[in-house]
Amino acid sequence: MLTDRITCDIQIEAPPERVWMVMTEPRFVSRWYAFGGAEMDVCPFGTLVFRWKEHGAFNGLIATVEPPWALTFVYACLNPGERPRFGNSTLVELTLEPEGHRTRLRVAESGFAQLLAADAMKELLAASGRRAWTNGLGRLRAIAEHAVPARREA
Repeated sequence: MLTDRITCDIQIEAPPERVWMVMTEPRFVSRWYAFGGAEMDVCPFGTLVFRWKEHGAFNGLIATVEPPWALTFVYACLNPGERPRFGNSTLVELTLEPEGHRTRLRVAESGFAQLLAADAMKELLAASGRRAWTNGLGRLRAIAEHAVPARREA
């Protein structure tokens, strides 16, 4: 059966506000996910660009923003440089949930079955996405727990 949705979650020893900052500020996103740089206009209908030296630049469009609890965006995952549209994009949902003094970060990416690509490519993208999110969330946790001050300096 074709994979349509991947999920990943992690518990982070930091409050939701700090996790949100690491999750949405380009200076941090380029350290845990988009290693070639990130641009994010974190507002409804804002744009985003994730870059990787070896893969190119991939565009997205932010759908919902509920700081510090939820961020969703569509992401053109088939070819670098394309704008998101039906058939070339997946939906990424990031949600934060407080758990005592910790935060649970969940990522779900869906829509692989609707991509206009061969089934083998859809499965490859889903598997690659699962690895990227799993590895990225581990790096995000390390940054949020150790590399970001508990409070922002004024």
